[in-house]
Amino acid sequence: MRCGETYARLAAGVRIGIATACLCIREAVDLLDVLAPTLEQAMTTVRKKAYVILDSTVLPIGRIAADRPYHSGKKKHHGMNVQVLTDLAGRPIWASDALPEPQTT
Repeated sequence: MRCGETYARLAAGVRIGIATACLCIREAVDLLDVLAPTLEQAMTTVRKKAYVILDSTVLPIGRIAADRPYHSGKKKHHGMNVQVLTDLAGRPIWASDALPEPQTT
């Protein structure tokens, strides 16, 4: 999903139906959510490091019904903002929930 593939393209690539691809992706995301550290656990890890990197990225998304909060005027597309903490080697420590892209005027 990080390369922007559609569900249809992913399903075709592994020869499964689109509904099955959606189900598999949802299950994988749910599993990652269970395994992911909480912010409190991440801060415990951060305190042991000399440096960490805090970065954010806008993940492009398909248009949704209530799309206004998710449209980035700067990027000119719909997206969600994710904040990420990594160590200096780029290994993820924590990632925020996806948030609407801040509105720019």
